Amino acid sequence: MSTDSRSGAQGRASSESRRRRTKQTTATFWRRVAAVVGVLAVLSGVGAGIALTQGPRLTNVTFDEQAAIESSGTRLTLTTNQALDGITADDVTVTPATDFTVDAQGRNIGVRFTAPLNDATTYTVKINGVNAVGGGPEVTIETSITTAPASIFLLQRDGTGELDMIVTMPIDGMSRQTIFTHDHIEEMRVAPDALVILVEEDDRSAIIITDRDGTNPRYATLPGDGYISSLQVAHRGGAFGYLFTDRELTETTGRASILYTASIHDPAAEPVELSLASTDPSVADWMFVPDSPGLLTVTFAGDLLLAADGSSARLGTAYAIDGISRGTYEAIIDRSGVPVGINLQTGVETPIELPALSGTPGRVEPAADDGQLWAVTQRDEGGLPTGHAIELVASDGSVRTVVLNEKTDPILQFCVSPSAQYVAVIVAPDYANNPYDTYTRPMPKTVTRIVDVDNGSVISELNGFDISWCSRSQF
Repeated sequence: MSTDSRSGAQGRASSESRRRRTKQTTATFWRRVAAVVGVLAVLSGVGAGIALTQGPRLTNVTFDEQAAIESSGTRLTLTTNQALDGITADDVTVTPATDFTVDAQGRNIGVRFTAPLNDATTYTVKINGVNAVGGGPEVTIETSITTAPASIFLLQRDGTGELDMIVTMPIDGMSRQTIFTHDHIEEMRVAPDALVILVEEDDRSAIIITDRDGTNPRYATLPGDGYISSLQVAHRGGAFGYLFTDRELTETTGRASILYTASIHDPAAEPVELSLASTDPSVADWMFVPDSPGLLTVTFAGDLLLAADGSSARLGTAYAIDGISRGTYEAIIDRSGVPVGINLQTGVETPIELPALSGTPGRVEPAADDGQLWAVTQRDEGGLPTGHAIELVASDGSVRTVVLNEKTDPILQFCVSPSAQYVAVIVAPDYANNPYDTYTRPMPKTVTRIVDVDNGSVISELNGFDISWCSRSQF
């Protein structure tokens, strides 16, 4: 036999051997694939069985701990591993107690907190009687959330020709960061994503808008050459507003105390004059209505008007607006020295009986749990002031002193924190020897005391005023 013949036979044998090995390998591979698929099928069946046996489980929690202490309507979302059957507010408890609403769809349960929550507080949310749509056992789902510690913004005027400052700090004042400076700052308001700052330049008002950290300053377009007061920002929607008065004003010409609104996100746009159904368009007092596009105003004619979407509705008369509670649309107005509660959704009025305070009542602000905080001037038998207080009137009518100052330290303004957990009290210490500065809105040297409403303890005493909890200035 020739060498070529032997080589051909060996090649054919080798090829047959490779084909047999390939067939064996392929068969082995598919047997293994079938075995793995079988195992996975068994495991999937076991997993489904376990899910049906165990019931729904919590797989994810979404919550904004910072927004929860600043805004009403913050949402907690709980996600489970199975679609759920019929969750209502009756199935949910929140501890510590706070108002909330519930919505549920598919695997998600939404808990919406009606009012801002307390800072640095752990809330436990428990949902009882949870069932999967496909059946299975009833379970209880529970989770805990912790809100962020509160921090504040504060305006510190120098008054001696040095720079005025806006600073931010925790409420204990243990650290401080300066985020904006200017030669002359009149007022400052804090929006969810911006600072709106009223300054004076060349003896004229100007508004500067910055990011919330004080960066990216830009000027807002104003209605004309004049002066601005009562600067405020909306809690939602990115709007701000103010009262404008022309620089050149006579008895027959010029605008006096006209309310304008504008956009934080488009400061170059022309501001919009608010149209009011009153015999006098000049505005004496006003506030944004929390959690809505509306504004509550009192005109020079004494008309109390609720304005929204380019129109206004008359709610009677008023002298001033004391405050509007977040999350409830309940306003407290001053009607010639008599406080009256008004539900801004229904227009229903509720007389507020003067409580048994320790002195002459002043302004009143809504507090937690349907209570009120009252400013009180204590007097001797001759009617002379002996002290200044902030007193809490609970929903049952009981009265408790939260702040008590000597007569030498009058309270210029007080503002409650978003959840009414704290009250910021702006004080002019040693008032008789505390001269005012020369700003358009002149101020003496001030300190802001932050007080725990529950126990009256002073958390800190900070130099400055216009704390971010104040929606407006009132002096």
